[in-house]
Amino acid sequence: MSWWAYIYLIILIAMHTFEQIKSFESWFDFIAESIELSFVCIFILAFYYPSIGHFFGYAIFIMLILGFMYQITHMIKGVMEYRRESESPYKKITLTIGVLLFVPIVAFGYILGLIVGLRNV
Repeated sequence: MSWWAYIYLIILIAMHTFEQIKSFESWFDFIAESIELSFVCIFILAFYYPSIGHFFGYAIFIMLILGFMYQITHMIKGVMEYRRESESPYKKITLTIGVLLFVPIVAFGYILGLIVGLRNV
C-alpha cells in the first residue's frame, strides 16, 4: 500500500471523528456513519490487497449502493441545516468548507470501491 493511502485513511478517520465530536446527534447517526466509513476503508484496502476484494465479492456493490445512499441523505440533511441556519455567516463558511473538503475525499474512496467491484466481476 502506498504512503498516500495511509495518509488518506488517517485524514478520513480524523474527519469522521471530528465531525462526530462536533455534532453528535444520535446513536443511529453515529453507527450509520461509522458503517459508511468502514465501507470506504474496505474499498481502499481491497484496492491494494485484491484478496480482500475477492473475500467480499459482489457485496462490494451492495456496500457501494448503501454507502452512496447514506451520503446522499446525509448531504440533503446538511443542505437543509444550511438553509435553516442561513443567518449565521460562521455556520455558512464552516458548512461550505466541510462540503468542499469532505465530498472529494469520500468520493475518491467510492471510486476505488467501484474499481474493486468491477475488478472482481
